[in-house]
Amino acid sequence: MTKRNKIRNKVSETQPAITTYSNDPLKIERKSAFVKPWTEWLAANANAVGICVMLLMLFVALFHRAVDFYPADPDDLRFLSQVAKTVNPLKHLVGDWGEAPYVGGEYGMYRPIHPISLWLVYKLFGVSAKPNQLINLGLHFTNVILLLLVMLRLQKDKAITMLYTALFMVSLYTVSPAIWVTNRAQLQVGIALLLLIYHTVKSNETDAPLRVSYVLFLSCFALLSKESGLIVPLFALLVSLHKSRTTIDRIKRGAPYFLVIGVYFLMRFLMFGAHATAYANGGYLFGILRYETFNDLPEHLRKLSLVDNVLKNVAAIFVPVFGELGQLELGKRALIGAIATIVLVALATKGPTNLQMYCIGIIVLNAAVHFQIYRYRSLYLAQIAFCLFLAAGPVVEAGKRRSAAIAIATVLLMVSLVQVDDYIQDQYYWRRTELQMRKLEISLKRYPGRIDPKIAKLVLEYYQ
Repeated sequence: MTKRNKIRNKVSETQPAITTYSNDPLKIERKSAFVKPWTEWLAANANAVGICVMLLMLFVALFHRAVDFYPADPDDLRFLSQVAKTVNPLKHLVGDWGEAPYVGGEYGMYRPIHPISLWLVYKLFGVSAKPNQLINLGLHFTNVILLLLVMLRLQKDKAITMLYTALFMVSLYTVSPAIWVTNRAQLQVGIALLLLIYHTVKSNETDAPLRVSYVLFLSCFALLSKESGLIVPLFALLVSLHKSRTTIDRIKRGAPYFLVIGVYFLMRFLMFGAHATAYANGGYLFGILRYETFNDLPEHLRKLSLVDNVLKNVAAIFVPVFGELGQLELGKRALIGAIATIVLVALATKGPTNLQMYCIGIIVLNAAVHFQIYRYRSLYLAQIAFCLFLAAGPVVEAGKRRSAAIAIATVLLMVSLVQVDDYIQDQYYWRRTELQMRKLEISLKRYPGRIDPKIAKLVLEYYQ
């Protein structure tokens, strides 16, 4: 009797294991239903995934030092000082960056998303720079992926697509926003512009109009990011007018974007008054004559400098022979880069396509928006348009033309890699020296009264 009970108990104990065995058809079917879409997607997008992986490897290899940038730059400390004493960051939605009283002509800085994000990071991580650096690098790589997605709809040749995307990722015009926390707003505008370009490309494939609600959302996001965000509603207006066939259609499709631009300028004038469009900065007139601020120039030269900045912001994309402040630089790297860029443009131009004309429009609009300044960072959006211009040209068939395009793009990429690597390395060692050897002396002298000594002390204590 006891033996039979033992046998029954053993059978009952092993029974559940048999019914839940891993070969259960229902579980296999569920697992297959979950895995199959992913495997199918990977198989269909293997080339795109491969390009993303290679770009990510190059990105990490080049930009990894930027993660450890110390907040020794004067702008870093100035902005940290601002967010440290800010109680309610939402006030930036109805006012300036919070840097009054103004110095150096810095008027009308309406960029609320940027200080709000810095405030949140400060509250969570204090003066640690790493979270902010990771956010900037993440935003830049997001723009790289968005640009790649647009290019994959335009260019069949995957090697050329990867090279042109890498030319955006690794450029003197795009490295500053990627590694400087103070330039984060430009990355946000880049995201909005790329999403709009992608939407434009998709709508062109079906000859459909732009989706107004979506474009208005992107416009608001861009305008809340930085003044250069004005390019998003302006580009939407350009596309809408071009796609409209009658005057009535142009009015209907363009009206929402006219309204957004009008409301934006009205807000600026209400907040900043006569200084709504004022911005004073230094540069080189005609690439030769140095001036410290725009206001230092005589009246007739001020007007010439505005034209000069616009022309340089256009020319520098196609003939990169200007330095960071707009001075002429005719060194070996600049000349090689200029020649390579001109050849690439020639190879990509064979009866400009509509999208190429859109790209020219973005470059010109970007130059017009930044008419008061020439800086590498102001060419971030124009570099997006330039790389798309190359990809949107006639499909490069196999043969000498394709080989030439790959060879020249590779040369330009190598030059850019050396330039950007030197730039990042110089910044890394300067910040390290300024923090550890000079004890932030240069930064504290740069903005007397604008950098809180307590914040500077916290930074020194944190990193030493």
